[in-house]
Amino acid sequence: MEETAYLENAWVELEKGISEHGHPFRFCTLATLINRNEIKQRTLVLRGITEDRTLIFYTDFRSDKVTQVFNNAGGSLLFYHHDKSLQLSLQGKVSIHTKDALYKENLERIDKKAASDYNTVLPPGTTLKKPIYIERDSRINFCILEFRITSIDYLQLHKDSDHTRLIFNRTINTWQGDFVVP
Repeated sequence: MEETAYLENAWVELEKGISEHGHPFRFCTLATLINRNEIKQRTLVLRGITEDRTLIFYTDFRSDKVTQVFNNAGGSLLFYHHDKSLQLSLQGKVSIHTKDALYKENLERIDKKAASDYNTVLPPGTTLKKPIYIERDSRINFCILEFRITSIDYLQLHKDSDHTRLIFNRTINTWQGDFVVP
């Protein structure tokens, strides 16, 4: 296969993460910088892909990850498909959206059950005395994290150990891909 076929496969699998229930790319790990010496990782749910091929995630705007992104927009996403032995490691910049068109468009898509993830009185990470009851109110503490990919590290593992790895870098309007040693 040529480089472009691998890149297209990556996009197909990412799209399936949104459209197919149970697809492994529905969930990924986001790593952000806490400070110069610490990195924080957490699992996110992939919610959408824009026309510009940025990735969309939802979060509570009071969460630590929002503060971390505000202080340093660099981030890394890791997707892994166990059945296909496919790993995508994405580098990029994360932007926070509140009250703009992207925010409003996605807020309208949230059902009532999911909205309860963003209406706790206390911010995420607050210590609770009784974990069974979490107080909620009518305010939605919701924002969008938009991940603009700058590079894709595509790793296809094979049983015979002749793995396939490519690095794709985003240029102004296209992607440049190169095969590299796994």
